[in-house]
Amino acid sequence: MRQIYLILCLFGCLLSACGGGGSSAPASSLSASGNVTPPASLPSTKVTVSGNVSYDFIPHDPISFGLDYTAISTKAVTSMRVDLLGEGDQILETSMTDAEGYYRFELDQDQSVKVRVSASLSVDNGKSWSFTVRDNLAEGKVYRLESDWVTATSDMTLDLHAASGWSAQGYSASRQAAPFAILDTLQLATTKLIATDAEISFPNLDVFWSVENKTTLGQRDVGHIGATQYVSSDQPAIFVLGEADKNTDEYDQHVILHEFGHYFEDQFSRYDSIGGVHAFDEKLDPRVAFSEGFSHAFAAMILGDPIYRDSKGHAQQSGFGVDLENDLTAQTGWFNEVTIASIIYDVFDEHPDYGDHISGGFDAIYKTMTSEAFMSSNFFSTIYSFSEALTTVTDVDPIDLNILLTDRAITGFGEAGQGERNDGGISSSLPVYKVLSVDQPSAQICSVSGAGNFNKLGNREYIRLDIPRRDTYSLTVTSIEGQQERDPDFLIWQSDDLIAKVETVQSDADRFTGALEAGVYILEAYDFFNVNGLASQRRDSCFDFTLT
Repeated sequence: MRQIYLILCLFGCLLSACGGGGSSAPASSLSASGNVTPPASLPSTKVTVSGNVSYDFIPHDPISFGLDYTAISTKAVTSMRVDLLGEGDQILETSMTDAEGYYRFELDQDQSVKVRVSASLSVDNGKSWSFTVRDNLAEGKVYRLESDWVTATSDMTLDLHAASGWSAQGYSASRQAAPFAILDTLQLATTKLIATDAEISFPNLDVFWSVENKTTLGQRDVGHIGATQYVSSDQPAIFVLGEADKNTDEYDQHVILHEFGHYFEDQFSRYDSIGGVHAFDEKLDPRVAFSEGFSHAFAAMILGDPIYRDSKGHAQQSGFGVDLENDLTAQTGWFNEVTIASIIYDVFDEHPDYGDHISGGFDAIYKTMTSEAFMSSNFFSTIYSFSEALTTVTDVDPIDLNILLTDRAITGFGEAGQGERNDGGISSSLPVYKVLSVDQPSAQICSVSGAGNFNKLGNREYIRLDIPRRDTYSLTVTSIEGQQERDPDFLIWQSDDLIAKVETVQSDADRFTGALEAGVYILEAYDFFNVNGLASQRRDSCFDFTLT
């Protein structure tokens, strides 16, 4: 008898945000195998359902930096969960797409089934982890691509494709491809990190994307996310913009990887940034400058492309690009994110530039960021603590690094940036760390708003506090004469642990009294009005800090 095989190509796959459902079975093999004729006593014959899963990828125009919809390509959906569903949407078997987007199931003949692909990424490196794209406007339901129901009378092929939803006039259909594009970009990072450290284990990550995620600031569960951003919590998350004709980020690979850079800092390294709004040409709190600069460089290193791209505007046809190798701003220094990004990228790359004689590769960056020297420093994570750790744990030549730093207008040395001469036009910003000790029990600090508020250079000052022995100490900050009706506050840190938060509504002074162990502490001092106050309340103010 001649055996007949039916090849079924599926059209009109539907992507929807769907709830969980079912338990996860062991992944099945994706290798091909022949049909086995069962003994006559068995009631059923085995058949296979297999196919390829793909999505539409949209690149950037190299001139406008907007999305180029004339150059849409098809990419494989790899390392993502595939479920074979039976009656009542019961999960019969679970697998993963392979490196080319293929999956394969074996089942009993004549079963009614459908195939469902979840926007859930997991790369097998011997660890259990997953990155999942969810809809924050639908109670976190997972985005999925599903086939129609079919009856498996013989071996059949079910190919699933996630379309971009784009027509000549705009998005006219469901943007099925977006969740898979996001995860495909993140997979570039996981692949690089696994190649660098085979034992790495990724904490689960939720990515929240919706076409309703807007640049409006407000509640994330209604889509008012403000900007694509990383959120540190017990369950780390990235929120991604999807507002068509305004700002969509699902195809902005540098943007997605930038936020994953913050995830890396938070989960594998040290994450001291206070966050907040920032821009390429601003003078920032050095913790913010370092974190943003590192994440810019992280994206560039993963992609092997130093031009940071972000599309936006009507039909996503405009945008901007910043060349981390060449586009230094007028605000060059230890307080600028592009400066920091250019330094880290130059340490990584193999192309010598003026002032750059280092070719450390990704290994040097990874080793530094995950080193005890960097993570346990007494000082905040800034370009100074990074540079000190870099020359401690790798073979990067300190002289070559100093040349690179000097070329970027950074002259401080050591973890505390001692001897820095570039004040960014804000004289009170130097020295980077003031000093307070039993032998030097007073210091004057200032909080200024010339560069902006909350997270800008000069809003906050750092003081190194040396405690020689365990005892009870008092720390007092007081407005200097003539600058009353201000609100000085301060935090006490030991490495990256917050020891005390001294914030009261009392004006003109604040005090901490308590036991402190011997060691080095960092005081973060500021005027509340220059951090969280109204614009009318901001002005330069100075305070006396004393230790007793």
